Amino acid sequence: MTKNHFVQNILVVNLNMGNSLRELGVLFAVLLSAMIPLVIPTGVTDGPGQGRKDLTERAGLGGCRSIETSIGALGNSIQAVSNAVETTSAITRGQQDKLAALEARIASVEGDLRAKTEQYGTLERLVAGNLSSLGESLNAARIKVGFTVRYSNDPVTGIPANGIYKFNEIVTDVGGGYSTLTGIFTSPVTGMYAFHLNVMSTNDNSAIHLAIMKEGTPVGNVWAEGTSDVNDQGSTTVVVSMQQGQQAWVAHRAGATPIRGGPWGVFSGFLVQG
Repeated sequence: MTKNHFVQNILVVNLNMGNSLRELGVLFAVLLSAMIPLVIPTGVTDGPGQGRKDLTERAGLGGCRSIETSIGALGNSIQAVSNAVETTSAITRGQQDKLAALEARIASVEGDLRAKTEQYGTLERLVAGNLSSLGESLNAARIKVGFTVRYSNDPVTGIPANGIYKFNEIVTDVGGGYSTLTGIFTSPVTGMYAFHLNVMSTNDNSAIHLAIMKEGTPVGNVWAEGTSDVNDQGSTTVVVSMQQGQQAWVAHRAGATPIRGGPWGVFSGFLVQG
């Protein structure tokens, strides 16, 4: 049973009590009206013992009047109780109205609380997502990958057609991704990588055509021709996405294969964003 129903039940009991008390007062009044003619004589007879009969009748009349007075007092008391019950019922109705207003206020506060809870849940999920992204970014920032390699000999010869240029001198190799044995860089982590290639052709050979290769596909081309343009150089820079374990290298594509070594032929790469 709810608080509202409980208060309503009390109100009904109080109203029923008031009605019962009023009915009881009316019953006593009817009873009084019926009793008085029975105990008060309707006439006086002459003869011996008249005085004693008068005395008895007066005594009976006095007793009836005493009963009438008591019943009247009882009726007044009952009426007073009935009035008190009605007053209590009015107070109860007032408390019921206040209780209804309080329950409405509680319902409103509960609705606001639910809305705030939903907003908090949304904010919590947003913060958690941002913290996760931040954590991933910090982890990526802590992972450093970069290399620069070149040839120790100059010029560089003996490279087969379509072969891989195996730069044998490491200037920088953070992350250990480049192998001088194979000439291949293997991505240690997934991310965006930048690669740069610079080459100089020899002056006694025809034009050279090299490319930066990713998984066997050229992503940046270099062309240089030293016979007509002495010490001609070519360079390219590319930014590509690489999964962990994917590879990149420099390969011959066409023309002559010899290039200048030392600082004139350099292959570099680094992780831009993990």
